[in-house]
Amino acid sequence: MLIYDWTKKETEIRTHGDRWFYLLNENGYGCRSFDSLYVNVINEFYVGVADIFSPNSDGYNDRLRVHGNGIAKINFSIFDRYGGKVYETESVEEAIEKGWDGTKEESDLNPGVFVYVVKVTLLDGTFREMVGNVTLVR
Repeated sequence: MLIYDWTKKETEIRTHGDRWFYLLNENGYGCRSFDSLYVNVINEFYVGVADIFSPNSDGYNDRLRVHGNGIAKINFSIFDRYGGKVYETESVEEAIEKGWDGTKEESDLNPGVFVYVVKVTLLDGTFREMVGNVTLVR
């Protein structure tokens, strides 16, 4: 049971699942009222990858990252047009925060079209796989 006492007009409450919330209100005269609300959490997870990026050190779109929420596990791989793997990570943090910088073994790759494969397990246990093309421009 969660009971909150606040004076703000709007309050944010975070929950990681369905639950009841209870509210006890008391006015300046000591009169009390009680109410409850059941919150059914609908998990709408999103996973996506851009289709173009420009690793040219201008501070804009310099890295290809996985965008999304609710990702528990990940395998993010990039392949060249011949099927050779040029990048891979199984770190959720690296895939989302750092991403791929358009290099292989610290050497800049030429502009072109690459294939990405993203395999994720979401927080609710759902598995998703995405395959797509990304264009590297310099």
